[in-house]
Amino acid sequence: MAQHQAQDVIKAEVTLADHADVKALLDLCAQHDGLPLAVNVDNLTHEPGNGFLYYRGGQLIGVAFLFGEWTIEVIGAIHPAYRRQGVGQRLLDAIKNYCREQAKEELTIIGVGGWEAGKAFIHAAGGTYTLSEYHMELATTDIKRPAVWRDGLTLRQATPAQAAQVSGIAIQAFGDAEEEVAPWVAKAILKPARRFFLVTLDSGEAVGCISTVAVGDGQVDITAFGILPLFQRKGLGRQVLTMTVEMLLAEGWQRIGLDVETENSHALSLYQSCGFQQTRVDHYYQLQL
Repeated sequence: MAQHQAQDVIKAEVTLADHADVKALLDLCAQHDGLPLAVNVDNLTHEPGNGFLYYRGGQLIGVAFLFGEWTIEVIGAIHPAYRRQGVGQRLLDAIKNYCREQAKEELTIIGVGGWEAGKAFIHAAGGTYTLSEYHMELATTDIKRPAVWRDGLTLRQATPAQAAQVSGIAIQAFGDAEEEVAPWVAKAILKPARRFFLVTLDSGEAVGCISTVAVGDGQVDITAFGILPLFQRKGLGRQVLTMTVEMLLAEGWQRIGLDVETENSHALSLYQSCGFQQTRVDHYYQLQL
């Protein structure tokens, strides 16, 4: 590593000018590892701290993407020919310094299931396993509606002015902290690729929320799907998911995905019964700073 140090440059931002190099590196890693990285480069925000790039002699050999408002999540990839040469550690050191400057006490590292080298690196870095998620994709367009269908249930796209209402519902539905959810919703609702919907009854009362985000190549993901506790286990969730899938299919999306914790058997059963199948598993690790 030392003999290359003069040629090594770490850049603390992924700009539009970097996209071609980043996509080429991700494609190379995906072919080598047999697993694509779950990042749509075209949807990245363009601001310092959105990611880090590692160049050696003008060649991009490492990339790490940063996401999140309250908690920073990191996912990255290293060129197969430059692994086990300290590239990942130097990228991680730069990210840790950035997080400290942002007054963060911890960060979350995402490891793609099946990539043993990545998991070994995370463990060596001191990451503590917290949870795993399945990424699932719709496997059929033959969507069967629930036997009980509530005609007064509707999806209404939320406006930026309704960000607080959306986050309030999400906080109650998921039990997450307000200081984490509210800033994320306020920022995410402004992005062109993302839409939030309020689930409303015929009375006009909002009882849930759901979000969709375009992730490129005709693919859209369903996220932030929650029903208020008082209205859970009444069949509303199944109908909302069905309505959302029908809407997305009508819009012409070729692939529809979502993520679910591997231990959430109720949600997993719901998604499977609605035609979703597991395609990938991601593991989350906490790293104290």
